[in-house]
Amino acid sequence: MSIADPQFAGVGRVVTDGNAAGDVNWATRTMDFGRLTKPGLTALAVAATFVGFWMGAPADWPSGALLGTLMGALAVGAGANALNQHQERDRDALMTRTRDRPLPAGRLTPVEAHCFGFLLAWCGIGFLVIYANVVSALVGLATLLTYLYVYTPLKAVSPWSTLVGAVPGALPILIGWTAATGTVGATAWCLFAIVFVWQIPHFMAIGWYYRDDYRRGGYPIGPVLDRRGFETGLHAVACCVLLIPVSLGLTMTGAAGSTYRIGALALGGVMIALAAAMMISRSARSARRLFWASIVYLPAIMTLMMLDKQG
Repeated sequence: MSIADPQFAGVGRVVTDGNAAGDVNWATRTMDFGRLTKPGLTALAVAATFVGFWMGAPADWPSGALLGTLMGALAVGAGANALNQHQERDRDALMTRTRDRPLPAGRLTPVEAHCFGFLLAWCGIGFLVIYANVVSALVGLATLLTYLYVYTPLKAVSPWSTLVGAVPGALPILIGWTAATGTVGATAWCLFAIVFVWQIPHFMAIGWYYRDDYRRGGYPIGPVLDRRGFETGLHAVACCVLLIPVSLGLTMTGAAGSTYRIGALALGGVMIALAAAMMISRSARSARRLFWASIVYLPAIMTLMMLDKQG
């Protein structure tokens, strides 16, 4: 399917205001450019960047460096997501939950989306060079390239894309850490590992809940290929179990204390229980519960590590 197909006949049309025919509705277009950035995912990347910076920064860290780093992470994340929607626009048109996005719905053109994403992403890299450091900018560049040129094409051909996609998903926390420290050490890799492992049960829940939609889009992800759902649930359980030692790595490096340890164990236990429930029932309801638990887990454990930061 291509943009030239009949259902895409409206691509590139000018959105008009009903009271002033022919006038561009800038409010609608602005909202659609905002939707290109996938605001939820971009906000998560910025939050992870903030946590990484907080955990790595000394007591007298400069606020200007933090602001510049967050602006850079925001632009890189927003640009990457816009370019991702440009790449996946034809498949998005096949899926119920994505067919009303600005590109498949025809409210923006592919050229507009590509230029918008490209400028944002590279402005973000520039911000990181200027306001953070070259190491942080290189991590930002790695995030951009692995997301667009490794994960996105692999998603259409292999179930291994889930693991690969967890890499750019976890790199923003290293953007923050390297912006504050200029280096990558054991604590930084522990932070990366927490976000990396967390993404697997999170995505297994989404994939199982929307498996029919992903099938219509032609994505051979694990939950689509696993018709019974047991392996999907098993993978979710295994990674939730793995979250326990991975999250406790911060206490082993001395980056977090006992309050964090207790909270990480409690949060991990809830995730394991809900993943096990999904593995047993394989229902949409259990997948939804695990999804919402994962949404709570990440900000909760990040808050704990910031409040109980040692050193």
